[in-house]
Amino acid sequence: MFNKTLFAALLMGSLHLAGHAAPAADSPLAQVEALFAWERSASWDSTLLRKQGMLAAYQSLRPWVQSSKSRLQELSEAELRALFKLMDLLGWSVGGNEYADLMQALVGEFEARGATDLKQLEETLAINLVALRRFDEVRALHQRKPHLAIEFLPPVLDQSRALAPGYRIYQPDAKTQSLRLLDVVSSPELRVYVVGTIACGFSRKASDAIEAHPELKARMASSSLWFDSAVGRLYFKDVLSWNASHPATQLNYVVSEDDWPFIDSWATPTFYFVKNGRLVQKVQGWPDNKTGVERLLKAFAAAESAAS
Repeated sequence: MFNKTLFAALLMGSLHLAGHAAPAADSPLAQVEALFAWERSASWDSTLLRKQGMLAAYQSLRPWVQSSKSRLQELSEAELRALFKLMDLLGWSVGGNEYADLMQALVGEFEARGATDLKQLEETLAINLVALRRFDEVRALHQRKPHLAIEFLPPVLDQSRALAPGYRIYQPDAKTQSLRLLDVVSSPELRVYVVGTIACGFSRKASDAIEAHPELKARMASSSLWFDSAVGRLYFKDVLSWNASHPATQLNYVVSEDDWPFIDSWATPTFYFVKNGRLVQKVQGWPDNKTGVERLLKAFAAAESAAS
């Protein structure tokens, strides 16, 4: 049986040995600051390890967070801000509705106290809600407060239909200015799943180089699926323009990162070569066009010769 307590202890011990000591037991405010300093100094081999490390480090603060939920009015300004900052960090590094839910409650308390930076706090909340694909709540917030700098969020078609567990994406639709919720059917044939984002210059360079290379363009057009991670900005209009000029490397969005268990890193760009549901090759990064193209061609050759 998997022992979470033992795992957390072992993980924190390993981080300490690696020079990334866990935050010391101290006051909650000091612990929050120590956690942020520790997070900035730590390096992670994968997104999963980062998530596990953050959750393990958070355990000492969890009792304070849980007890604070029902007494926000009693907290000092410094405690409220530390709590909001912590939930924001956990929201983008770990992900989960519980952190955004508490951020919503905190924004309400900040508003009741007349916080001068309420607009910034609300916009930070909106980014977290977008990452969780809670689009309706973001639209409702923007409707109540149209002065907030919140990007256009397209409607989602087929949102109500039930999808089987598995890979899911939102596909941008230029004609309807919407997102289509789609199943990605697993195939015994070689598929290349690419984590990329229009906000990443290396992703754009990789896409441009592939589109300019006849062999790679043909291979990617027939076998690849590109998508952004569950981040807090869609850049929908920019993605539509990008897709119109990049037919072989069109960008989509994941619904949830949890749908893609074989993806151990959401760093961009990363190319996952999957055959018959099994990861057979992985190419990460884009140092330059010549090297990147060579790596992809080698990965295609190795993946195609790999046993199913």
